[in-house]
Amino acid sequence: MPIAPSAEYYETAVAILRTCGFRPGAENIQVLVAMEGQEHGWDGGIMSYNNPLDVEEPGFGSTETLPDSAVRKYPTPEDGLKATEATLRDGRYPVLLAGLAQNNAGLVFSPAGRAELNVWGGDSRYGDEIAAVFADLQAVPATYYLTPPVSALGPPPAGNTASALWWARLEAWMQAELHGSADAQAMHALLVTLQEQVQKLGSQVRDLEEANAALTKRLALIARVAAGG
Repeated sequence: MPIAPSAEYYETAVAILRTCGFRPGAENIQVLVAMEGQEHGWDGGIMSYNNPLDVEEPGFGSTETLPDSAVRKYPTPEDGLKATEATLRDGRYPVLLAGLAQNNAGLVFSPAGRAELNVWGGDSRYGDEIAAVFADLQAVPATYYLTPPVSALGPPPAGNTASALWWARLEAWMQAELHGSADAQAMHALLVTLQEQVQKLGSQVRDLEEANAALTKRLALIARVAAGG
């Protein structure tokens, strides 16, 4: 059976990619999940010392290492993510970095990429081991990489006309990015359901606003009567 990591592995991989300024995709997430599992196993707790890929980067608030190891402990998840980025960008991993940036596992597992992974893991077999784990993993759930970038869409605006324009932009993004794939169809169905729920909530809010306005008028009338007006 394929390895089925918990959400923690995917969420941490996405956090690493976003810290590096890379767009999460099915392949670059899977590469990092494979590395996380290789470093920590599959029982979770990969952020127990805020170092998901077991880097040895000094600084970033780190004042201690694991026992009998150069692997650092970091005080916060943010510190650990920044230390991971610093390690990726220290000049020893240009192919690995490019593969993650381009969402290209083939580049990561090229001969040059595997050689860099061997350096990362301090073992001449590490690159082959990561490639094997990568192949054994279940497919990355689409929810971790099919999220439209907020910068492209902008925040959901208020008002019926503005909302319609926002949903249209979202549909356009889906068409451009997903090209009518099964994932796009599933996302479309989800968005239709979401839009229906938003419309229902909007209707409920309007009803509450009308009820509040009526209540305010009645309270004002009662206040005038009580004051002898």
